[in-house]
Amino acid sequence: MKKNNKISNKPSILLLLSILFLFTGCRKEEIDIFPNSPAERLNQAMSTYEDVLISAENGWKMEYYANTQGGGYTLLMKFDASGLVTIASRSLLTKNATYEQDSSLYEVIADNGPVLTFNTFNQVLHVFSNPEHPEILDPHEEGYLIGYGWQGDYEFIIKEAVEDTVWLKGKKYGAEITMTKLAPEIQWQTYLDELGDMDKMLFHMDVPMLTLKVDDVFYRIYKGRFHVFEIKKTDKESQKVPFIVTPTGIQFYQPIELNGVVFRNFELNLTKTRLVSVEHPDYAIRCTNDLAEFIQNNPKEFSWRFASELSGNEFKNLYNRISSAVLTAYEGEQLALNLEYSTNANSFVLVISYLKENKKVKGSLNLNMAFDEQDVLSISYANSGDNNGLKFYNEIDGVDELVVSVLTADFELSTGSKLNPWLIKFENLNDYTSFFQLERQVKN
Repeated sequence: MKKNNKISNKPSILLLLSILFLFTGCRKEEIDIFPNSPAERLNQAMSTYEDVLISAENGWKMEYYANTQGGGYTLLMKFDASGLVTIASRSLLTKNATYEQDSSLYEVIADNGPVLTFNTFNQVLHVFSNPEHPEILDPHEEGYLIGYGWQGDYEFIIKEAVEDTVWLKGKKYGAEITMTKLAPEIQWQTYLDELGDMDKMLFHMDVPMLTLKVDDVFYRIYKGRFHVFEIKKTDKESQKVPFIVTPTGIQFYQPIELNGVVFRNFELNLTKTRLVSVEHPDYAIRCTNDLAEFIQNNPKEFSWRFASELSGNEFKNLYNRISSAVLTAYEGEQLALNLEYSTNANSFVLVISYLKENKKVKGSLNLNMAFDEQDVLSISYANSGDNNGLKFYNEIDGVDELVVSVLTADFELSTGSKLNPWLIKFENLNDYTSFFQLERQVKN
């Protein structure tokens, strides 16, 4: 019996030896795949990524998102071998909303993988990571907390880098960011100024209600000034959608699905009245086709400031006359003229206001307004107003001329884009040298 036991153990020993040889073979195979240590591989990746960054002779376009909920902004960057980076941009967030450029230091460092860090202050980039509350932002703006700023990153995990594209991820806030190599012929300031002009035309202020009809469902679109839309299907169903302005329109941070249709890129059409879906050209974001109708149909939401500084000489000179007369007659300063709807008068009115001893004094004169043709508005003085308005009419030099001569006419209306008509030009149909401009304001 003992002899038989010895014979029966041999297959078990052979099986065990076979398994050991098999594991040894696998171990050797793993070592062959990774001939370098993790530290060596990391150093090699860092060196490769830095070479890619430096290789772009005209720099990179970064589509920067502070975080996954915030709007996108275009930054241009040029890296050199000495560790210097030059960054430029133009938006509402740059100084005076004009082209701004600054240089600082950068480094590709090791931190659980290659990380691109901008480790000295740069005015263009670090505005996003500064915890101070931005002056441009209303302290009560939903979604932004005092003491956190724009909640943006200045250090980025390098996910991948090839010759003409670098993919990054914000180290703290996690936004996905793409950098693409700029063509040699692109002039930085020209490119950013054209992009800034598109941004200003469409989003100088929050949009009025826009609409996007997807088959049988209407979506309402609000906000946009800081490159975040609020898209509502109903009052209880809404989502915030970050986007970035492109040379031809806008691009959402991520594709979104509305009524079964996926959208991401939109291009402004030639007449600047619609943002047309690139993926699905049958769908478009719209606002209005008729500026006269737009003014008449939004009486409760908006007031319109007469922008004398942007108007023709006739209006500008008349405004200055009225301003001087208010100062002489009432010691009033900071004259303001507004077109708005009055529920008391049940009509649109010209509001004349000024400050005296830090108190606002105002009066109004009633106007008749009608529109029969697209983008044509007829205005006339209704020979009535409130007590202060009639007092101003009789006592202030130039007010009678303003309402009887300048405002009583048929006007052709035009704007930069009917998607967001925030500045409308009124040209007298009988005298195109006579014009004024109205700037849209949200009623308090």
